[in-house]
This record gives sequence, structure tokens and C-alpha cells, in this order.
Amino acid sequence: MSLVGLSDLEQLRSKMYSANRFLHFTVIVSKVLFWCFAAMFCYGALMNIMPALSLGFLFALVCLLVAGSVDTFRYSKLLKYKKEIKQKVYKIIFEDVNDFEYESMTDSKVSELFGKLQELNLFGSFSRLVCDDCFVYKSDDITCKIYDIGVYNIATGYKTKITRKIFEGMLIVSPSFKKFSGVTVIKADKKLKTIEDISTSLERINFEDVVFEKFFDVYSTDQIEARYLLTTAFMERLVNSVSKEGKQIVGSFEKGNVYIGVESKEDLFELDLSKPLTDKDTFVPLIEELKQAAELVKALKLENKTGM
Repeated sequence: MSLVGLSDLEQLRSKMYSANRFLHFTVIVSKVLFWCFAAMFCYGALMNIMPALSLGFLFALVCLLVAGSVDTFRYSKLLKYKKEIKQKVYKIIFEDVNDFEYESMTDSKVSELFGKLQELNLFGSFSRLVCDDCFVYKSDDITCKIYDIGVYNIATGYKTKITRKIFEGMLIVSPSFKKFSGVTVIKADKKLKTIEDISTSLERINFEDVVFEKFFDVYSTDQIEARYLLTTAFMERLVNSVSKEGKQIVGSFEKGNVYIGVESKEDLFELDLSKPLTDKDTFVPLIEELKQAAELVKALKLENKTGM
């Protein structure tokens, strides 16, 4: 991995990270002062001391507003910084990584992916898609895309918005080397409980594999095609990925492509902003996560023309 070209970005990272730490310290101090003045307010109210009551209330309110404003500003600036700097850094570090290529996710690309996932009904009904990163994995046999996504449903109530998480994790989009014309959807049975019911236009398909049925539900527009796509070997690999690695998986076959969603509780493919960009160890966790994603692709053998 070449670190040439990262020195300027490292200066920016160091400056922004120092500013972020200062803002975070300001938030902590404001919160501590808030509780001090809140105690003064309570003391004034208890002892009927008007100056303590008035000043305690006023300064507690000011500290609370300062903490909230600074924290919001810090979070928005950090997100903007991470998005801008990460794209530049990833393009540099993946120049020498033969198996992976970084692809920036523009608003139009996120919108296109949003429409595709809604069309697939892989995650049921949702209203928001977050996707910051996309990596193209290339091997001798297959080229596929690996996204870090968050799928949410936002309900608007009286003066409030409630965000419900539907799915967070990795989405693998790979070409299928088996020809099919219908739609087949796989979802984890009793695991991803937040996923909406699959559209009634798809028929529930039952398989004789008891172990597979324990972990997954399958819906399809064509029962014969679903059995053609989900061979015994492929079902076994899906079960192994779930049971051995503890990963919950959903999947869909549609228009010549395979979509595999792997749930994760961690924020994938992120940089540790507390570490210098000129240190190779900073990128070790990222490379390891991508290698694990590649291992999953290899384990599922999506490139097989027969015996998928």
C-alpha cells in the first residue's frame, strides 16, 4: 500500500481531529456546568433564595443550549469531514490493492440503489437509505459490488419523527451465472424480525432441508425456478455463513443479479480518525473487513455456472 499523497490529508485530519476534541471537551464542560447550576437552582428553590434561583435557572439554560448547539455542530462537521476525506484517502490507498476498487457514492447513485431495493422488496417497506461506501471486488471468476448500507423507516407524528431501523450491514451485489426470469427472495427466519412481510405477489416456497428451513424463509414468483437457483450446496453454504459466523443474511435473485444482505452491528469500512493516515496500521481493520467480505463471496460461490 502506497502512502504517497497522504501527507497533506494527514495534516487536515490532524487539524480537524484536534478541533473535534476541543468541541467535545466544550460539550462535556457545558454539561458539568449545567448540573452545577441546576443544583444551584434547586438549592435556591428549596431555601427560597431568589438570586440563586434566578441565576441557577438562567445559567443552567445557557449551558444546556451551548452543549446542544456545539454537539450538533461538531457532529455535522465531523460527518462532512469524514465523507470528504474518506473518499480521497480510499482512492489513494486502493490504487495498489488489486482485488478492490473504491467507488464514491453520489446522491444519484444512492437514489438509484434506493429505487432498486424498494423494487426488490428485499427489506420490505422503507423510506430512507444511507449508503456512504461502495467497494468493487474483482477476482479471476467474478466482479461484484460491496455496499455499507443502513435501511430505515421514518414515521412522522405530532411534532416528532420516529426512525425505526430495518437493516444495517453489508450488501453484496453480484451477477448470477444462472439464467432466470422471475424473482426469488430469501429472508432470515425469526432472526431479522424488523423486516416487513414480503409482498403477497410472491409465493412461500417450502424446502425439504430442515436445517435451511430453520434459518430461512423463501418467496418466489416461480417455485420451479426457486428450486433451480437454491441448490442443496448453495443452501448449505448459506446456513454455514449464518450458524458458524453468526451473520444474519437476506438475499434476492432478480434480473440476472444476486443481492445478499449481511446484517452487522458495527459501522463497516470506517477510518479511525484518531490515528494518523501515514501509518499503515490505520488501514488494517478496513482491509480485514474487506477480506472477510471477499471470503463470504468465495464461500457462497456466486460465480458458479452450475451447482450454485
